[in-house]
This record gives sequence, C-alpha cells and structure tokens, in this order.
Amino acid sequence: MPGNVYASFLTAFLTLFVAVDPIGLIPLVEGFFAGTDSKRRNHVLITSVAAALIVGILFLFLGKYVLEKLGIGVGDFKVAGGVLLFILALRAMITGEQDKVELDSLGAVPIGVPLIAGPATLTSLIILTDHYGYGISLVAYIVNVFIAGIVLAAGRKLTSIFGKDGASVLSKVAMLLLAAFAVMMIRVGIVDIIREIEGGT
Repeated sequence: MPGNVYASFLTAFLTLFVAVDPIGLIPLVEGFFAGTDSKRRNHVLITSVAAALIVGILFLFLGKYVLEKLGIGVGDFKVAGGVLLFILALRAMITGEQDKVELDSLGAVPIGVPLIAGPATLTSLIILTDHYGYGISLVAYIVNVFIAGIVLAAGRKLTSIFGKDGASVLSKVAMLLLAAFAVMMIRVGIVDIIREIEGGT
C-alpha cells in the first residue's frame, strides 16, 4: 500500500511539475523583475506563492462540486481539460509563448495567477483529484508551488547556469510531457463517458 501511495504521489507530482513548468517561467518572470531590488523581488515572490496556493487549493476542493452543480461529468471535464492542456502545450512548443498578461503591478497577478496557478495547473488538479484523491493531490500541489517559488527566487543564478536557450529547451521537454498527459486524459475521459452511458442504459 505505501508503494502505491508513493507511486500515486510521484505521478501527481510530476504531472503538476510539468504543468507549472517553473524552469520555463524563469525568462518571463526575470523580465518582470528587471531593475527590481532584492527586497521587492522577495516580497513579490512570497505574495505570488501565497496567491497560487490559495487559488489552487480552493479549486482543488471546490472544482468538482462546481462541475456537478453545472451538470458536467468528470469524464466530460477530462476530455475538455485534456484538449485544453494539449492546445496550451502545443502552442508553447511551437511558438514558445506561454500565458502572458499586461504587467501593471507585480504580485498575486500575474506571477501567482495565471503563471504558477494557470489553466494547465488547475485543469490537472481536478483531474488528479478524481484519480488519486484530495490528500495526494493537495500535497503534490503544495510541494510544487513551493518548488516553483524556490526556482523563481533563484532565477538569476539559474539563468546564468542554463542560459535562456537551456531554459527554453527544458520548457519544451516539459510541454511535450504535458501534451502526452493531455492525450492520456482525453482517452480516459472518453472511456469514462462510454461507461457512464452504458451504466445509464
């Protein structure tokens, strides 16, 4: 049983890690921080991590309830979420673009949401919750958000080590894995829908 829990956590963790893609966020976030002193930078990152945690946790616990109230089945969401994840991953691999917003002020927006807790992350959360339960998904998400905070805090040092090209390559590999996860979710969602239809007849 502990082995199954470990395997489930590892899968949930890796899925969220490629969805958050902290390495891929470094060039974008570093652009936001251009000319920003260390004190302001640390304050912004703490605010961003807190915002990402709050939004993600709320979505994790309330997302499925909202879907049920809207009459949307988990299978429906898996297919729709898988399609969305695939499109986001494909766009990132082809164009190198991620979700960007106009920057008026740093903090909860845009770094916390939608960069750390973006569409890919939130979609993955509700799907993982259905597969592995709230406990594993919650811990995997919290760990990933803190890792993202640490990686972004070390962004300047990591940029000098990897370089912009290195970070871009790692980001594309992560997006390829996310695309593969998206295809798997579409397949599983279709199976769930078929079973639901067969069970209702």
